[in-house]
Amino acid sequence: MRCGLDIRSPGYFGRNWEALVDCLGDLCGEVPGAVGMIGIIHDADRLLGTEHFPLFVSVLCQGADRANSAVDLDGFSLDRPAIAEHFVFEFPEEWH
Repeated sequence: MRCGLDIRSPGYFGRNWEALVDCLGDLCGEVPGAVGMIGIIHDADRLLGTEHFPLFVSVLCQGADRANSAVDLDGFSLDRPAIAEHFVFEFPEEWH
């Protein structure tokens, strides 16, 4: 099932939840001069009933938290600016 999240991660990232957190946390390096980004999750209604939906939301939050931080997980200053990440869950018209 395609959920609509289209992140073109570098080839060295794994294909698991932790890798997605890392990729989201590193996106600020991919958008020079940016102060924020918005990720749109299309057809979000298809995710609501899945077992992994709560984990998916947690992963988005963890990635955004890392991107918006000025320090790494060890508390050392990062050599990049923080970037605000926001995610929008888009639902079909009939849900409005």
